[in-house]
Amino acid sequence: MIIELINEYINRGLRLLLTLFMAVMIIAVVWQVFTRFVLNDPANFTDELSRYLLIWIGVLGGRIPSQSDAIWRWSFFPQDTVKKEETFYPF
Repeated sequence: MIIELINEYINRGLRLLLTLFMAVMIIAVVWQVFTRFVLNDPANFTDELSRYLLIWIGVLGGRIPSQSDAIWRWSFFPQDTVKKEETFYPF
């Protein structure tokens, strides 16, 4: 009960932090495009900032689908395969 409540607060804070990171990254990329193509003097910090924010979004964002069971599951050996005698060939 207490663990689930703490987990919910951590998830909520993580979603807020990831939203903030995403907003800052979008602003940095838009600023980079503006300074590069309009002012012809690209800002140096925006490239590194957006790169590190994207890395942290990927690392921290991996926890959210794992908590909500929304991870894609890939299987090399599917359990529901069709048996050979059940295969229908409409020739």
